[in-house]
Amino acid sequence: MDRAALFDVDGTLVDSNHLHVVAWWEAFRQNGHRVPAHAVHRAIGLPGERLVEHLLGGERDRSDDDRLGTAHDTLYGTFLDRLQALDRAGDLLRALAGDGWKVALVTSARTGSWPPCAGPSTPTRPSRTPPPPTTSRRANPPPTRSNTPSRSSACPPNGPCSSATASGT
Repeated sequence: MDRAALFDVDGTLVDSNHLHVVAWWEAFRQNGHRVPAHAVHRAIGLPGERLVEHLLGGERDRSDDDRLGTAHDTLYGTFLDRLQALDRAGDLLRALAGDGWKVALVTSARTGSWPPCAGPSTPTRPSRTPPPPTTSRRANPPPTRSNTPSRSSACPPNGPCSSATASGT
């Protein structure tokens, strides 16, 4: 029987929550919204569109929503080289892959904000190691966003998140 495990990347395998808080807080500030950092922190985990609605309310001027999302993505992009895998994340993925599990990594991240530990856009398979897990860009993409699957979870050698891959590269 095939077994599979599905992991979200942000905040589950990669220590990214605090960087999302800073990026969202600054995106709100740059667009004239005063949102306390602790409120942003509590909302992390919501998809971007819902996070904005939760923090600014349903009666807000929605014309700012795309600008807020773009500002967040741009700011968060400056942090990508600082991302690190959470302790033992790589061990878990390697153990599952070694035991024959199919491992998939998913994220609600928009195109261009995929962490560097997600690796190149095509899978790499070093010899004598289990194949890397498959990945999907979004578990449930909203209809207005581009959904482009095909990122490999194989990290570049000695990359900042290299401990988070099943293949160990």
